[in-house]
Amino acid sequence: MQIRMIKHIRKVDGCRGCETAPVTADNPAQLIEKSMASPSVLAMLLTTKYVDGLPLHRFEKSLVVTAIPRQTLAPWHAG
Repeated sequence: MQIRMIKHIRKVDGCRGCETAPVTADNPAQLIEKSMASPSVLAMLLTTKYVDGLPLHRFEKSLVVTAIPRQTLAPWHAG
C-alpha cells in the first residue's frame, strides 16, 4: 500500500486592460463531490474493507500519514 499527497494548482488568468473578472481553472473531477478522496484511495478502501475484511478502525490506523478519521471513511464506502 502506498499513499501519496497530490496538490492541484489552479491557474488564474486575467487581463489588466480588460474590466472582466479573472478566470480560474476548474477543479479536477471527483467521484464523491466536495471530498478529498481520489479514485485510488476509494479503491484501496473498498479492497481492504470487502476483499481483505479489514474493519474501518484498523484501516484508519494504516493511514498514519494522512490521518483520515473513521467518520470520513464510513460515508465513502457507503455512498
